[in-house]
Amino acid sequence: MKTYLFKKEIVIKIIISLLMYLFLLVSSHCNAQNLLQFPQSVVCDLTHNRYILSNVLATDLIAIDTAGNQSYFVMNSHINLGMVIYGNILYGLYYDDDNLRGYDLETGNLVINKSYSNMHWPYGITADTSGNLYITQNTSPGKIHKYCIGDSTFTTLINSTPSPNGICFDKKHNRLIFDTHNVTNHPIKALNLSDLSIITLTNTNFANSFCVIKDKYERYYVQDSCTNIYRFDSSFSNPPELFYHSTIYGGGMVFIDFDSVRNLIAITLSDINSWARIPVTPPVSIREVSGKIPDKFELKQNYPNPFNPSTNFRFQIPKNSFVTLKIYDILGKEIATLVNEKLNAGEYEVPFSINQVSNYNLPSGVYFYRIETENFIETKKMLLIK
Repeated sequence: MKTYLFKKEIVIKIIISLLMYLFLLVSSHCNAQNLLQFPQSVVCDLTHNRYILSNVLATDLIAIDTAGNQSYFVMNSHINLGMVIYGNILYGLYYDDDNLRGYDLETGNLVINKSYSNMHWPYGITADTSGNLYITQNTSPGKIHKYCIGDSTFTTLINSTPSPNGICFDKKHNRLIFDTHNVTNHPIKALNLSDLSIITLTNTNFANSFCVIKDKYERYYVQDSCTNIYRFDSSFSNPPELFYHSTIYGGGMVFIDFDSVRNLIAITLSDINSWARIPVTPPVSIREVSGKIPDKFELKQNYPNPFNPSTNFRFQIPKNSFVTLKIYDILGKEIATLVNEKLNAGEYEVPFSINQVSNYNLPSGVYFYRIETENFIETKKMLLIK
């Protein structure tokens, strides 16, 4: 009898052990599938062909390769806000202290942990091409700090700008582009690094802008209200176009980064513990086809029509005008903005390919294209046949 009870006890223990093993195996499998827990920031690691995302609470850094496979890069990194890569080090910020941290991209070892007593609530970070990092401080009054990698020193450049958030280095003009928070009109500003003067590039009227980045075509992208990304031209002289809209309730999109190798924008979607990549297409080439000044506004029929995958649009304007030319699907959803700028009087041609469209797989069917100026609006129909 005792032997029977002993064997029964062993069997029960074996069964419990197997069940625990299966539980751990399933848990491990689930974790391997998605390690993201409220991802906040993202940076493109071009050298190692991966993206690194930060979890906002645990501050784990998650590496995701180009196929989407996830692994831990650094656990409990104390980085959950802005990140930037310079050389072979990932630099990042944590919202609740005044430290700049840096991790070796090869080993994951902490190699920089630098405190600056004048920096609190750091937010965005960018790097120039001379070994300097620039950090925004989202306080009122706001601050922008400079960290020199060579001698490991901090300097506060300005401490009067209103609540700066995202920040981006503009090499062409040797300046910093940054968006602002908790201020009327939410202007996008530029800090000239030569004399530390500040100018307003544009007023956005965004609800909450958190991040600004630049693509390789010198266009700027600003994230607004965790759901929208707007694109500006290099001069910020024209109204922005809506580049991407998240249909996820609450959005959860905070930081974005540009992948210059694959021509993508990587975004975090913290509300669903996910992320995404959005294709970026080159600017549309607007060609003036006639030097003659026309006597009337006119939008001509696209050619070829039907088309697949490319077509061309021609229009003429008899006077200098701000022109928008957009494409819509049959339900009225905006598909693409081809023209969004001021043009001199003349006749113009604009090419379009369905491969230009970001985040939208165009099916065969009827589409509409619409031109709009201060004095003229016209819509025409075209047909895509695949």
